[in-house]
Amino acid sequence: MRVISGMLAVLLMSSGLALAGEGYKRGAYLGGALGTTQFDDDGALYGLSYDNQDSGAELWGGYRFFRWLAVEGKYAYLGQYTISNGFESTNAKAYALTVNAVFILPFGQSDWDMYGQLGFGSLGYNFNSSYGTYDGSQGTATAGLGVRWTPISTMTLSLGIDAYAWQEDGYYQSYNPSISITKLGIQYNF
Repeated sequence: MRVISGMLAVLLMSSGLALAGEGYKRGAYLGGALGTTQFDDDGALYGLSYDNQDSGAELWGGYRFFRWLAVEGKYAYLGQYTISNGFESTNAKAYALTVNAVFILPFGQSDWDMYGQLGFGSLGYNFNSSYGTYDGSQGTATAGLGVRWTPISTMTLSLGIDAYAWQEDGYYQSYNPSISITKLGIQYNF
């Protein structure tokens, strides 16, 4: 919540300083971002210890159809985590491939906007321990929020947070683990 509040404060303070220009351009775009990830097990790893932070990255491509709507495909590397039962450790890596609807709220005629996204796709994971390697995948839902600045028509800079959540079925109940990524990104607008 602090990250979102901070992004909104920066946006409000900076929107008056932004130079008016071509903040909106219909068409294709490609982008990438680097950031820090946060894993929340929702109780699924009860009794086990694990690290819950790492670094991650996202790559995306999409098409902006209107001033307020774009559709994009995204690949996300969501970090590597070590899970331990006290005797043995397992390394777990996570990644996702999703399709997202991006809703855009431009701030007047300035080069600033705020965006929110919703999507779905596939979450992949890899466990590597002394017993061997296990790969798997399952469905995931994703949501994100951020602010962007387009100083020139071909380049957009962004600060945002994306969350990826899925369902794990335990013996007696279901869990909803998630991984979020707080990121800085750059996008090329064609």
